[in-house]
Amino acid sequence: MNAPRHLLLTSQGLNAARDLAAVRDPKGRTARPSVRPVSGGLLCTGPVLLRHDYVVEKDDAIRFLDATGDDNRIHREENVVPGALTAARVVALLEVLAPDLEIHDVRVKFTAPSYYGARAVAAIRLAPGAEGAVQADAETWFHGTVVAKTTVTGRLTPFAARAVPVKERKVNRELLALVDCYFRSLGLDPAAYRHRAAEADYTYPVSFLAALPSGEMVRQLAGQGGMLNALSLSFGDSPRLPIVGAKLPEVTIEQGKVRRESLFARVLTRIIEGLTTYGRGFALVASSGARA
Repeated sequence: MNAPRHLLLTSQGLNAARDLAAVRDPKGRTARPSVRPVSGGLLCTGPVLLRHDYVVEKDDAIRFLDATGDDNRIHREENVVPGALTAARVVALLEVLAPDLEIHDVRVKFTAPSYYGARAVAAIRLAPGAEGAVQADAETWFHGTVVAKTTVTGRLTPFAARAVPVKERKVNRELLALVDCYFRSLGLDPAAYRHRAAEADYTYPVSFLAALPSGEMVRQLAGQGGMLNALSLSFGDSPRLPIVGAKLPEVTIEQGKVRRESLFARVLTRIIEGLTTYGRGFALVASSGARA
């Protein structure tokens, strides 16, 4: 099956994003615009800018934390927005908007906290490249300050070629409900993710898998992991992971040594199911044992 020549932002995805404020073509006033309307959505032959305005309400954040298994008290009892939620606002949006984008790598650097009940803005530059490569660079702003920088890289691959047939009777309904709750907490219609092809897609979103290590670090490090500073995960061309089985995919972490002069600890992480690794990478967390 031939790869798509250009990136398509689907009408279904555009309509599913409750808080997507604008899609802008930087070359729209030239003789060769990068974006043009076609049947089914917007076809992007060059860079496109997305502006995503939203407010994180605490109730939505709690739903996100419940779905991803994060018990961090700073997000549940105080007013600090989870960094994983800030990143997911970018990555999940891309998954819904562009079904043919196969995400390979997610990298996030957090530079400042944001808080519940106030407006945040994610400015995303989505750039198709040579041979089907795609890169998205996003800055999330809160009260005039950049709080996160997110980079997503991938490749255009026909969604149908990546689809994993899953019989509906084998789907774990409880876990499926968690994924639906995850999308709704981000202001996205879960149906826009699931019904991207002729048959329903019962696989985990990459953005959901990328959100799982944060909660696991809280559990395994007994709440002593510190503040998340950076996260880098590589999914490569791993097969899609179906929502079956009795529990969520397993997240393993290994805490690296903290150097005396360092403010951060490196935590290695893997997302596995059975013998298959679906993602691997690392996080940098502020070390409670490091000297200021």
